[in-house]
Amino acid sequence: MTLRASAHLSKRRALAAVLLALLGAGCSSMKATVDINAPPDAVWDVVSDLEHYHCWNPFFVRAAGKVEPGSELQLTMQPVGKSAQSFSPEVLEVAKGRRVVWRGRLVMPGLFDGRHTLAVEPLGANRSRFTQDESFSGVLVPFAGFEPYRAGWERMNAALKARVAGAYALAWETQTRVIDRDNARYEEVMHVTRHHQPFDRLTLWHHNYLPIQAVLFSRALYERHGGFAEDMDQLEDWNL
Repeated sequence: MTLRASAHLSKRRALAAVLLALLGAGCSSMKATVDINAPPDAVWDVVSDLEHYHCWNPFFVRAAGKVEPGSELQLTMQPVGKSAQSFSPEVLEVAKGRRVVWRGRLVMPGLFDGRHTLAVEPLGANRSRFTQDESFSGVLVPFAGFEPYRAGWERMNAALKARVAGAYALAWETQTRVIDRDNARYEEVMHVTRHHQPFDRLTLWHHNYLPIQAVLFSRALYERHGGFAEDMDQLEDWNL
């Protein structure tokens, strides 16, 4: 081997060592957690409903796509104090009711990759823990500023807590057969649980799919959306 070839090989090895050092240094992670007074299913229903993120989410201000492995999402995030940024991550994993994981990357693998997890953990029948976690890798990671994104996550967690917080009780829809209307005699034919039906304001207004007596409302909900119509004489008539 000539001296020239040897010097060229040494330069290539040195460059490879530098790249490996950058890749090794370019690893980081971020995490934000919030405890919510709501059952896990209620939290998951909001977290997995991407098309309504714009209604409440101050960080992922726009979102679209199917929450299923292999699908591509269209997300726009709003870091605190920075311009909105759009990207299209790939969904890697979905554990329905518990976890969704996606991967976003900048241009090509190895520059700036992020593996983002949204997880819901039960803390009891009516309490949950929501966690956002992301691991970053790539040569550009050491030059990234994460604080605006961390602040955005905290805002999102607080908004999620406000949207789903509440206390819930089991409710049934009871079908009855009238035996004697004048004497108010009737027979209960069957009971159907409705507590897992997704919340829908129009459906609730139309046919009251759960009894009002089965729900305890947070005062914050009352202050934000209104209260009961006190001039009505039936407990099932409400204005929330």
